[in-house]
Amino acid sequence: MRPGCEGCLVVGTGLVLAAAVTCAVLPTAGLVSGVARGLQYGCAAGLTVAAALVSCAYRRTRTELLDLYTQTRQNLADKAAIAAQLRRERDFSATVLDTAEALVVICDRTGRIVKVNEACERLAGFREAELVGRPIWAVLLEPTDAHTMQAAIEVVAGGQASGRPDTARRIEVTWRDRSGNQHRVTFTITALLTALGEVEHLVATGIDVTEQRRNHEHLLQLATTDPLTRLVNRTTFHSTLAVALNPDEGGRGAALLFCDLDGFKGVNDTFGHAAGDVLLVAVGQRLRRQVRLGDVVARLGGDEFVLLCPGLDEISAHRLADRIRGAIAAPYGLSVGTVRVGVSVGVAVAAAGDDPGSVLAAADADMYRAKKRTKSSRWTLPSSRQAPSV
Repeated sequence: MRPGCEGCLVVGTGLVLAAAVTCAVLPTAGLVSGVARGLQYGCAAGLTVAAALVSCAYRRTRTELLDLYTQTRQNLADKAAIAAQLRRERDFSATVLDTAEALVVICDRTGRIVKVNEACERLAGFREAELVGRPIWAVLLEPTDAHTMQAAIEVVAGGQASGRPDTARRIEVTWRDRSGNQHRVTFTITALLTALGEVEHLVATGIDVTEQRRNHEHLLQLATTDPLTRLVNRTTFHSTLAVALNPDEGGRGAALLFCDLDGFKGVNDTFGHAAGDVLLVAVGQRLRRQVRLGDVVARLGGDEFVLLCPGLDEISAHRLADRIRGAIAAPYGLSVGTVRVGVSVGVAVAAAGDDPGSVLAAADADMYRAKKRTKSSRWTLPSSRQAPSV
């Protein structure tokens, strides 16, 4: 109640009480009629003024109550509107999270999952209730990537708390779904802060890049390998040879074995190119089985193959050439029948710093010399040297 209303009510009440007391004592006071009449008029006037003051106080009080009622209703309406807006924003946020193709994982600052969107549930094969409370790296990532994710979360959580601007982290990890299938996922990890600037939650937003990586690997394979035999192609072989002979890149020299098939044209002419292609694939597989892990087998084109064996000395290289001749000479069971081919092998051993082109030319020339030798000729170990194993 306003101060003015309180004053009117107090004064009015006082006048009513005074009039009531005066009227009560007049009959017994023994006053002359003129004085009594004057007091009666005063009481009447006081009552009139009191009624006016009380009426004024009533009207003001009623107005205040009406204003308070209206304000209360408005406040309730505002609160209802705010609540409805918050519900709409919450529903909108949930809809955005659940309809987004991106993977969204919300964690507390220790990395324990608080919420995931539907895209995560679909890719992982887990329901949100099965993931909440578990560390993101313990349930969704390959063990080899767990440390990467944990370290990124620790950096973001600690960085935001100290006010550093470079706290967002982008990592690529392998995601393991419920069935054990693997997916490559690129995550960007950021922090949600409180009004005081403290880290409240961490948001890991991920994109499934499995298909892109697969396409990239496929394109890389097309660019670096022979499409028929899946061996290293000519371009990649030359690059690899240059590195193997470059001491600045750790090259320590290598042996080259240049191989050219004998009798392949007859197979092609007799049985067709399809049979010839099958034979080339089989030859490539046999060559692979003769070399060490880390050696390179390449197809230069046609029926020419070359082997690059880093660190292999001349004696071991010629022993390898003998094994290759024996492996290639074994019969091949094709769909058109059994065929046989031979191989001429030229050997060149280069030291670190030698010119790659010259070394390849030397191996090629040695291969042509081998073609001119009789079928019974074969490189033999000099009696004064011992051949190391390959």
